[in-house]
Amino acid sequence: MLLETLVHYIPATSKASNTITKSIIWMHGLGADNRNFLDLMPYLKIDLPHITKIIFPQAPTKAITANGYMKMPAWYDIRGWDFNANMIEADFEGMQESIRQIHGLIKHELAQGVLAKDILIGGFSQGGVMGLLSALTYPDALAGIFGLSCYLPKLDIFQIALPLKTPNIFMAHGEQDTVVPHFVGKLAKKRLVSELGANLEWHSYAIEHTINLEECNMLGNWINTQLR
Repeated sequence: MLLETLVHYIPATSKASNTITKSIIWMHGLGADNRNFLDLMPYLKIDLPHITKIIFPQAPTKAITANGYMKMPAWYDIRGWDFNANMIEADFEGMQESIRQIHGLIKHELAQGVLAKDILIGGFSQGGVMGLLSALTYPDALAGIFGLSCYLPKLDIFQIALPLKTPNIFMAHGEQDTVVPHFVGKLAKKRLVSELGANLEWHSYAIEHTINLEECNMLGNWINTQLR
């Protein structure tokens, strides 16, 4: 069953028809929901000669171990927060299940006539992790991947074919982030480039665990380039 989704349409500069030809799948962070980034969409300034659809999936509610088993929307469990001890304790089973669900969303877009090369996928924080993992493990080439204020778990159990089917990646991170520290994002960037050969655009900002308008503008420029 597909994850519950909220669909948001970005006005295009020219619309030759009512056919949607480009799609973006955007995952929210831990404890948030699929309306979390709606207010930011106009600041992306997406300017494409196509009708572009942004899909915001809703993560299921899970008990989070590291938060005293408090229930909240989550793509996977967080079993420990110690980034300094070589990454958090990952819930690989939960990640794999969310990957299957997100791949289902991609296939749903394909069934609607959108080509794989016209689909972008990514997200913020835990959603950014899922965007990276879902796109890197997808068997066909997508338009690109974006990961905002996120990290990369160990990749041993994930089937990632090299050279990457989808090498174009955008990442951004707050230098004052105390939730997902900046150094963890930089480590993910390094691994994606050195180990996987990604073509990665990286930006740092003097912000905490959030997104600012400059980041929106840069991400929007990158989206416009990838989906042009």
